[in-house]
Amino acid sequence: MATFFLQRDEAPALSRGGGYDRRPPTIPDRPMPAEAPNPPADRPPGLVVIEGIMGSGKSTTMRRVARAYEAAQRPVLAIHERADPHPVRATDELAHWFEPWRDCTPNELAARAAARWQRFVEGARSDAAVAVFDGQLYHGDVTHLFLMEASFDEIAAHCDTVARLIAPLRPLIVYLWQQDVERAIHVVCAERGEAWVKYQVDWKLKGPYAARRGLAGLDGLVALYRDYRRLTDALFDRLELDKIAIENSARGWPRYEGQVLARLGLARPRHGDAA
Repeated sequence: MATFFLQRDEAPALSRGGGYDRRPPTIPDRPMPAEAPNPPADRPPGLVVIEGIMGSGKSTTMRRVARAYEAAQRPVLAIHERADPHPVRATDELAHWFEPWRDCTPNELAARAAARWQRFVEGARSDAAVAVFDGQLYHGDVTHLFLMEASFDEIAAHCDTVARLIAPLRPLIVYLWQQDVERAIHVVCAERGEAWVKYQVDWKLKGPYAARRGLAGLDGLVALYRDYRRLTDALFDRLELDKIAIENSARGWPRYEGQVLARLGLARPRHGDAA
């Protein structure tokens, strides 16, 4: 039976914070994400992480993977990005958990995240359930490190630490991506409405990265996510764990689901998924 952590009903009120003086990150260019060519076939993963930018299908894919494990009568723990409490999110105990630059430095946030991942892995190694995460390798604390203007080397070092910590769980990292980032952002903004767009702009464009560059409005949000995707593409490219990249702009969800489940050795549940 899948266990879904409770979600925060709503985000706390956002307020304008001071900038954090950092050197702008230098992000290497990558033509497209690359996946592991030879996935392990003998040992099933104890951790599945579904990654991608907002609106890329992380939450839905997480639920469908969890339900496939349920259908196969295998214990599973599905953890939504807005779970409260969250087992690995480093900002949970901060006074301004949506604006961590007001409470700590990037290095302090990275250290908090690594400590929480270590505690989670220690518990998960003795648990038969497969943990399926909605983001959190990148979408989560790495997003905040990016907004705080941590350098690429600092963020990459943090991701290397997390990869080393989770390696005993034999994780599979699923990376959902879109060739045209601008179009992807406009699609999700149109689907979720003006109030959601305002919430994203008011939150993410107040961070040091956006403030230093004068990013504003929807155009600023698109520019922010172009840079963020360049970052996560580069991080995924250098990741030395089992991984699969799926370009999902065409929104062929049953096909994408089939690719993920096939990689996990699972069958699609016959009852379907209305989520």
